Amino acid sequence: MTGTECGHIIVWDISLIMEDYTQPEERRAIKVVNLMNPAKGQEKKEVKKKLEPVSIKILKIEEKFLVIGSSNGNIRFYDF
Repeated sequence: MTGTECGHIIVWDISLIMEDYTQPEERRAIKVVNLMNPAKGQEKKEVKKKLEPVSIKILKIEEKFLVIGSSNGNIRFYDF
């Protein structure tokens, strides 16, 4: 997985990477997930101010948790 500056997680196909059949530029993304920034229309209506985009600064897997540290200082835990 890779975290991006715009708050997305990219899940990569590791089958070819693990077998050493590919170069980094040949990697294939399986899924892109927006974890940090709400999609348009999902913001709370009572919030009038513009939401600043939040980037992912730290991405780590600890046991059964995905741990994400963001640019706004929050730490989030996701289980999978």
